[in-house]
Amino acid sequence: MRAQQPPMVARWRYASLVAGSLVFLRWSTLSCRMKLAAGERIATIIQRACWVGIMAHAAFIPLFAWLGYRELAVFNVASTAVWGAASILNARGHSTTSMWLIVAEVMAHGSMAVIFLGSGTGFEYYLIPLIPFVMFNERLSTRVIVISSFAIVANCMLLMAFGEGTTLAREILRPIQIINVGIPMLVLGLVSYNFRLVSISVERRLRSAAQTDVLTELPNRRRIAERLREEKARTERTKAVFSVVLADIDNFKRINDTYGHDIGDSVLVATARCLRKSLRDCDLVGRWGGEEFVMVLPETKLSDAGLAIERLRVAVAKGLSAVPGCDNPVTLTFGIAPFVDGASIDECLRSADDAMYRGKASGRNCVVLAAT
Repeated sequence: MRAQQPPMVARWRYASLVAGSLVFLRWSTLSCRMKLAAGERIATIIQRACWVGIMAHAAFIPLFAWLGYRELAVFNVASTAVWGAASILNARGHSTTSMWLIVAEVMAHGSMAVIFLGSGTGFEYYLIPLIPFVMFNERLSTRVIVISSFAIVANCMLLMAFGEGTTLAREILRPIQIINVGIPMLVLGLVSYNFRLVSISVERRLRSAAQTDVLTELPNRRRIAERLREEKARTERTKAVFSVVLADIDNFKRINDTYGHDIGDSVLVATARCLRKSLRDCDLVGRWGGEEFVMVLPETKLSDAGLAIERLRVAVAKGLSAVPGCDNPVTLTFGIAPFVDGASIDECLRSADDAMYRGKASGRNCVVLAAT
């Protein structure tokens, strides 16, 4: 014979408030940003869900004991330990094992709760968030995902269809129903939120990788072209001027032939570092290809660009005077062209390129302005 249901609803509301506060406290800490990568996305989500599961199961222990369901209270002690073990396994790199442990626990726990308390209590809803856990685990095959998802859905439907009605008093049943909808929805929201963060992070990384030169970590040709189009549109809109600079490492082939391509790569990396450090924050420097670099100088007319790049040439020559493994001093030749409203980007680049090659022909290590 079960203990009589306590008439003091205030005590139940207090217990609900404590449990809800614990879950909300942990949820608020979960909003902190983390480094997310595609390979660890399921591990991150499992780890965060484990804390919600641990606190939710721990909160149910005194509730079931208070209601007189000691079997469920003991089961929740074991469940809390299982979620703790899942958290430890996940932290040690066994995320798939941890996931299956959670799936097994939730299905067993939901079934036992429905058997003892009836299907009207809503414990079957805890199975719903298991589907994205399984669905988004990239380590599982499609066949395993489909079979597992079908089994979870079938289990949930069976519990709803064949579970007996509850004997809990209405003042106890209603809060339990609300909590048993709220916690699964919270976990489902947690999963969705984390996958949103992961998706955004992965998209940003892919976009950055598509626009970044692997060796120098400077913007690549694609990103430079995009920035040039942006500056061209701004010029057409506001009549602001900008200048384009092409720079080429002098005698780079000789460096490669003499010291090897590894030293040549070191020279490229050192050059990129010097150029980036010596320009303004609003300027863009990127690798155009080979030993060529492009700089975009917003709101800079040709004469001002010439003065700025001359200072840059001196600074770069000084900074590259002793590249490890390369005994020859490294210098650059620069060609500068202004973007003329009504012209094309290709015409501007050709003007800068022509100026740079005039500098090469006149002795290298110099700055040459395009003819206007």
